[in-house]
Amino acid sequence: MEDYPIRPLRRSDSAKLLELVQKREELDQAGAEKRLRLMEWTAFNNPFADGEATYYVAEHHDQIVAHLGRMPTRFCIDGQTHKGYFVHDLFVDPACRKKGHGFFISRSLYQMTEEQSQGFCCLIWTSELNLEMQRRKGYYEMSAGRFVKIIDPCEKLEGIVKPAFLRGIARSVSKLALEVADMARLVSFDDSIKIRTIQRFDSRFDELQREIGHKLGISSIKTSALLNWRYVDRPFSKSRIVCAERGGELTGFMVLAPNVKKDYPEGAIVDVVADPDESASINVLIREAVRHFRSERVYSIECILTDRLFVECFRKSVFLKAKRCSPVMLSNLDKTEKRDSLVQMDNWHLCYGESDEFMLRP
Repeated sequence: MEDYPIRPLRRSDSAKLLELVQKREELDQAGAEKRLRLMEWTAFNNPFADGEATYYVAEHHDQIVAHLGRMPTRFCIDGQTHKGYFVHDLFVDPACRKKGHGFFISRSLYQMTEEQSQGFCCLIWTSELNLEMQRRKGYYEMSAGRFVKIIDPCEKLEGIVKPAFLRGIARSVSKLALEVADMARLVSFDDSIKIRTIQRFDSRFDELQREIGHKLGISSIKTSALLNWRYVDRPFSKSRIVCAERGGELTGFMVLAPNVKKDYPEGAIVDVVADPDESASINVLIREAVRHFRSERVYSIECILTDRLFVECFRKSVFLKAKRCSPVMLSNLDKTEKRDSLVQMDNWHLCYGESDEFMLRP
């Protein structure tokens, strides 16, 4: 077996890293350059990194042939702060995979990440190949629910109604029925809660985290610095931030973003936070998300939900659980005394915005 030394990614690695990123089949040159900018933002601007490596790379003959990222994160677990990591973005040079070295390099990267991490590691929405490797390594496996709300049934009708003119009629009738059902459901929400669109997260969101963070189960501690890093200042950000207020007091927020699913525009709720004791704020935020994405003419809205109260609110607004769930894998559980809490998916408050699927998408 050839030698593939592992080391932390450095800022001076840009040119070498771009050479590797250009080998991704799904990216053209412009896409590779965008991906590099997003990787460097994720790697070198994380406000919770505290000097820790946020990517590890494998080298061979002075070339970077693989990388694996991790996001140092502070989690609130049972009301206390704990160190943890979102591990993500594994890629190995296709030439190494053809030699049969891909599994060895991947395993070495994961091993280095585990050894150098001070707490537990969480992997979300990993690929089937990685999933099999993580199962072999004995990672603890859970699944997070994906929920979808249909706005325009065009995509669904294509496989059911064949004649185009009938499909057009069925689409119009179905869209109208869905909109009327939403109006009947959503109009009854608490009008004392007002929605406001904002450009940046400020100190009010730090205070909201202090007030309700311990009620959200296992969740990343969402300071204004972290939220601005993830949703506002990130290159190519297209997020829309809406906050819920009662009498001028912040009660919750939601982050909305466009998504692309084949040829059909899709909306994504990438983050949602509100006091679990007050479902009224969650409901009003849902209403605003539906209103916004209807105006954007999307075909559906997708989100990730693990918190039981939030699941209940979204279900009542006709967000249906998709057949396909998202795997959540845990490692380094021996480095935390909170194992019993971590291995219960119902204890988590995960969101789509914490994945590399969102962070590394232009």
